[in-house]
Amino acid sequence: MYSYTFLVEFLEHGGVLCLQELCVSSTSKEIDKRWALRVLSNVANAGTKYKETICECYALLILIFALPSSGIRAVAECMAKSKSEETQEAARCLLEILAEGNPRFADQVYKGLIGVLPCDSAKAQQLALQTIRILQSLSDSQRISFECDDDYKKMELIMS
Repeated sequence: MYSYTFLVEFLEHGGVLCLQELCVSSTSKEIDKRWALRVLSNVANAGTKYKETICECYALLILIFALPSSGIRAVAECMAKSKSEETQEAARCLLEILAEGNPRFADQVYKGLIGVLPCDSAKAQQLALQTIRILQSLSDSQRISFECDDDYKKMELIMS
C-alpha cells in the first residue's frame, strides 16, 4: 500500500516527466540516463495504467509546444543516441515492458523501435531488431490465443 501511495505521488508531481527529460537531455550523463530508464521500468512494471502514463506523459508536455512526441519516442531516442550499451539495453528493456500487455501503445512502441534502425549505433540497431522479434512472437501467441478462444465460443454455441 505504501509503495503505491509513493508511486502515485511520484506521478502526480512529475517524476516520470523528469526522468524522460533526463533521458533525452544532451547534458545528462550516461549513468543518470541508465538509472532513469531503470526507474521508469519499475514504474511500468506496476501495471498497464502506469505504462500508459509513461507513454502519454512526455506527449502532454510536447503538446504545449506543438511538437509530435511521446514517452516512447523519448526512450527510443535515448536508445538511438546513447553511447553506452548498458543504457541502450535499459532502453530496450523499457520499450519491451511498455509494449507487453499494453495494446493501446504497442504499435507506437513498434514505430519507436523502427525509428532506432537508421541510427549510427550497430548495438542499438541489434537491440531494436531483437525487441521487434520478441514483440512479434508475443503478438502472434496472443492472436492464436484469441483465435482459440473464439473457436471455443463458437463450439459452445453449436453444442447448446
